[in-house]
Amino acid sequence: MYRGGDLIKGPQNDEIKYVLKLVADPGFSFMTLELDKGYAITITRNTLYMTLYWLEMKQLIYRKTNIKRGQKKYFLTQYGEELMGNVEMLEKMLDNLQLE
Repeated sequence: MYRGGDLIKGPQNDEIKYVLKLVADPGFSFMTLELDKGYAITITRNTLYMTLYWLEMKQLIYRKTNIKRGQKKYFLTQYGEELMGNVEMLEKMLDNLQLE
């Protein structure tokens, strides 16, 4: 059962940021979940895939078809890249506020 964000409302913000960061990582592939390459997946597989599909529905990511096994399948759209840039900028600003 999906235990992340409410299915109607969508995933929680931390789940969205987490999955967007995985999609943005050029070396990460959801096909194998990269469990053997040192990625520590901190959310359940169901939450991860529900968030992934939600991001695709919201057009923040897109899926390539007809790829070789194990290759990267999901990528950020331009809107997704802009959102990631804004998230990173916000996180840096919050970190700077905490240091002061």
